[in-house]
Amino acid sequence: EQRTCLLESSEMMERSPLVPRGPVASRHSSFAAGVLAGMMGLAAVLLVANAGHSRQVGVELLAHVAGAVSKTSTVATSLAAALSVPEVSPCVGSEGQTIFLSLDGPPAVLAALETSTSSLASSPSSSSGSDLTCSFQGAKSPAIFDHLTGKFLCRAPKRPSASNGEVKVDVLYGPHLVHSFLFLYAVQNHVDDATVMKIDLASIGDNVKRVTGDMPSNVRMCAVVKNQQPVGPIAKAMADAGHKDYFGVRGMVEARELRKHGVKNPVLLMYDQDPTLAPEMLHLGAEPNAVGHDWIATAEKALAGSSKPLPVHLWVDTGLTREGVAPEEAQSLALRIAKSPKFKLVGVATHFCCSGYASRTSKIDRYDPQAMRAQTERFDQVLAQLHKHKGLMDGVTVHAGASGVYSNPDLHYARYNMLRLGRVLFQDRENFHGLVYKWSTEVRGVKTLPRGWCIDYGCSSRLQRDTRVAMLPGNDAPFVAYHKGKKVEVLLDHGYISTLDVTDHPDIKTGTRLKLKINDEDHRHWLAGEPVAVVALKDSDSV
Repeated sequence: EQRTCLLESSEMMERSPLVPRGPVASRHSSFAAGVLAGMMGLAAVLLVANAGHSRQVGVELLAHVAGAVSKTSTVATSLAAALSVPEVSPCVGSEGQTIFLSLDGPPAVLAALETSTSSLASSPSSSSGSDLTCSFQGAKSPAIFDHLTGKFLCRAPKRPSASNGEVKVDVLYGPHLVHSFLFLYAVQNHVDDATVMKIDLASIGDNVKRVTGDMPSNVRMCAVVKNQQPVGPIAKAMADAGHKDYFGVRGMVEARELRKHGVKNPVLLMYDQDPTLAPEMLHLGAEPNAVGHDWIATAEKALAGSSKPLPVHLWVDTGLTREGVAPEEAQSLALRIAKSPKFKLVGVATHFCCSGYASRTSKIDRYDPQAMRAQTERFDQVLAQLHKHKGLMDGVTVHAGASGVYSNPDLHYARYNMLRLGRVLFQDRENFHGLVYKWSTEVRGVKTLPRGWCIDYGCSSRLQRDTRVAMLPGNDAPFVAYHKGKKVEVLLDHGYISTLDVTDHPDIKTGTRLKLKINDEDHRHWLAGEPVAVVALKDSDSV
């Protein structure tokens, strides 16, 4: 689950007034006292900790800024002593996690930091390290100055072997303790490796080439991987197959996965993201959805030290009742983005509700020409308003989403500059109406039970004959099991464990692998569920 540990300044003041832990000796300079007063007025700053399987979490961390105010040990010591922070949930992350240390603070602190930070920013050789260090239960990680975001960052080292997962992290300025916080190393939830998901990457590559070839020369393609797993290897396979444009993902967790797997394409964050993560978005080349004026204001503050603007997309809700601002709000938000030196408007987008899709009959893909016309007319009106402002739309990509727009020739008018396509890229070569996922599992045990034996809680039914039953590990979606092409009856399916009637399959024994069929409507639920599926490299064409 994704979560955020963030204390606003007012909340921190109410919960834990700053009470000095020790006397502030008179030997400290008046400058140090002034800095202390400014810090006490602020009460908190932000440590943005980016979580691997969790939402980016953190506690605003003021004291490391104090440590950089002066290299005089007495100043650093007194600043640290004057800080009292309430207990909060630990930041959650994983090995190699990037932690951005914010340099936001009161004017006195920022003024004192200006010289040292400026020298780092202007001298690449100086940015390789600083006097700030993150110590993860003794494992040191130096704070590095990041030119792009204007912030210091450190990375979580390998989890200490003696740790139970939660470690105390000390932020040090030289030898002096500035601040401490807890970091919880995320460990993979229990994963039963009997269930294997095999992905036909060759089909995905062929689909990318086919769809790209079908697209008009003036229409680009954004490959939407947000509903598929694992996003890293899948996006890498698409890039290797020749896809050079955007990948659409849910959020920052998936954006990190793409970069981890060496995918260099631009990344489109399709849903609302925490604006305080704007520095990491800039760092990763992940382009967010600017969801409103408040979002822009918060992200702008987080980008105070950045050397380049953050590319953003303006989404307009034209009839799906989901992501995007109302059409009448789009113009003012676009102008607000354009006025800020911290942002660059690179995209204007919408999402269609009723484009239809030939391979499916479910209501979410129903084709409604009237609804499509209504949405495109609203979107076109917004675009016309934006084009009235000189230069506002220069170089801006206009994009829309739904695979039905690609497959339905009657919707050519709704393609704009770029189409966001998902499902059409995941069709099975052997079965156009199926997906590229193949599932199999291993029988964990076989036993024979007598007629009349109860099935399930409450004994809702009984065995009608002496029955051989096989136990399977958990699957989070409804399934049908097959052995040598024949269906195997499911007696009980509790998700985390299932029982099959294998009386008529005498060759099924412990260790036998069975093929599973999971409905197209359910496969995303399985992918998104816990435990996370184990991914193994099977051969050159599959993951």
